[in-house]
Amino acid sequence: MNVTKVIWRGLSKSNRDVCLLASIGGNSKTSLVFELSLIPTAIIEAWDEYNAPGDACMIPPGVWTKVERAILRRYALEFWLAYTHGWDGAPHLQATHVASVNSRDKALEARGMDWSVFEVLDVGAPMSSQSALCPGSKEFSNKRGFKIGCGSCPMACNAGAAKKWRAVVTHGNGDASRKAAANRRGNNELMNERGQVKGLYVAA
Repeated sequence: MNVTKVIWRGLSKSNRDVCLLASIGGNSKTSLVFELSLIPTAIIEAWDEYNAPGDACMIPPGVWTKVERAILRRYALEFWLAYTHGWDGAPHLQATHVASVNSRDKALEARGMDWSVFEVLDVGAPMSSQSALCPGSKEFSNKRGFKIGCGSCPMACNAGAAKKWRAVVTHGNGDASRKAAANRRGNNELMNERGQVKGLYVAA
C-alpha cells in the first residue's frame, strides 16, 4: 500500500504557498517507509498525479518543530527517509534528517558539523573509505547480485541510523550512458580511496 497525504500547508521561508507531503509505503517484503516532500500548493491543486520534490529546510524552524513532533508521535524515526540540501542553514533538522551533498568537501564539512551524510558521487569518483555504498543502488546490485529496498535497509537515510556516511553514484539523465562508457574504457569498478571495489557500474 502506498499513500500520500498533505500533513501541513503554509508559507515557506520565501513566502510561497506550499504543502508538506507524507508518503507512506511498503509491501510484503519490506517494512514501512515514510518519506517527506515539499511541493507548491498550486501544483497539487493542478495535478492528479505528481512527483513531489522539495526540502523541509524551506519550512520555518518554528513550524517544523511542531510538525516534527506530531509526525514522531505516529511514525518512529527508523521509518523515515529524510534528506536536506540546506543542512548548513538548518540545524533544527539534524535530529531527523541526513545532509545531502554533491562533493567530498561538502561531505567532510557536514560530518565535521556532526551531520549524517548522503553523498552523491560523480561517475569515476572514488568513495570515501569512511562511507558505505547505498544498498538500493545499481552499483551495489551489479556487484552483489541483489539489492535492498529502503524499507528493509540496515542503514536507513535518517539521522537515527548507525551508519553516518552513505554514498550513491549519480543516476540522473545521461548517467547510464556515462557508466556504460566507463565500462567500455575498462573502468567498471567503483572503488573507495583504499582501492577496494565496492560496486560495479555495469553488471558483469
